[in-house]
Amino acid sequence: MSPTYRWITATDDLEQYVDGLLGTDRYALDTEFHRERTYFPRLALVQIAGAGDLVLVDPLSCDMSPLRRLFESDVLAVLHAAQQDLDVLQHSVSSVPRRLYDTQLAAGFLGQSTPSLASLLQTELKVSATKGDRLTDWLRRPLTAEQCEYAASDVAHLLDLHDRLDGRLRAEGRESWAHDAFVELLGKPVSGTDPDAAWTRLKDVKVLKPRARGVARSVAAWRERMIAAHEVGSEAREELGSIQGIGPAIAEELVEFFAEPHNRDVVRELISAGVRFEESAARIVNTDGPVYGKTFVLTGALPTLTRDEATQRIRDCGGKVTGSVSKKTNYVIAGADAGSKQEKALELGVTILDEAALLKLLKQAGET
Repeated sequence: MSPTYRWITATDDLEQYVDGLLGTDRYALDTEFHRERTYFPRLALVQIAGAGDLVLVDPLSCDMSPLRRLFESDVLAVLHAAQQDLDVLQHSVSSVPRRLYDTQLAAGFLGQSTPSLASLLQTELKVSATKGDRLTDWLRRPLTAEQCEYAASDVAHLLDLHDRLDGRLRAEGRESWAHDAFVELLGKPVSGTDPDAAWTRLKDVKVLKPRARGVARSVAAWRERMIAAHEVGSEAREELGSIQGIGPAIAEELVEFFAEPHNRDVVRELISAGVRFEESAARIVNTDGPVYGKTFVLTGALPTLTRDEATQRIRDCGGKVTGSVSKKTNYVIAGADAGSKQEKALELGVTILDEAALLKLLKQAGET
């Protein structure tokens, strides 16, 4: 039987769900991510089961920062094979659960080595796991019903599995062993958070002589910083380019500033202390409209609108206009002689609209 779930695509809804979880003693947690073209994983989906509800949280549509309140609380997070989840959450949310229970580690203390979730569910609960496609691109939207059911099934039975494994560990007197392993897991360094610790993840680094180890440490730290700067830059430059009034020089300076972990930590601490960075004279837009938060690419000559006019009207409704087509693009607005950008949109399955369809979207968004 497929698990029942609901989507969370708005930050306010996530805040409300977190409020409910804070009144419980535990929740099940899993993530889906994408790292095919990136050194650091990119969060694509968060699955949570708790407080009598199972949700799929879309990080492409809402701010994930409300999860920090949950992670920093005393509520226990139950995961399976948590290392990669901790990695992606640290990069995407800047926080990981303070209290954690890893069902794979727990099963290891019951003589099951490192079992998959599917085998554990079958062995312990006689539940057959939903099969999924290992090649799924979790960043594509919309996800199919089969993909959603597979994602939901990863947390649907985790709390029951927790009960079963924890009961067996207590009966065997091995509960403290598992607890120590969970604490050790939380203490492991996460890639990218401390470039100077990157060398500790190198294979066979412990057998190196002191001088060679020093070289490995320096090279690994340099590599980590360079990759972090590249990945921050490749995503941020396009994002910054959609903001009116920011040119290439300012965008480059901002990218370089936020590529430094120390600078990101300072900004994060300011926000945690209550400092808020707000725009003055902000335009009121319809955040529920079909344009808000969407990414547009304009190509070709439109019948009546100039490129600048179309760009401004999209931005006035909360949309973003970028110069290149990617998987993050929601709409390509094509006019005469659209060229390669239209071909790229067709290749990626991006929705292509003409000027009339764009004007209809702007009207639905409440453009005045």
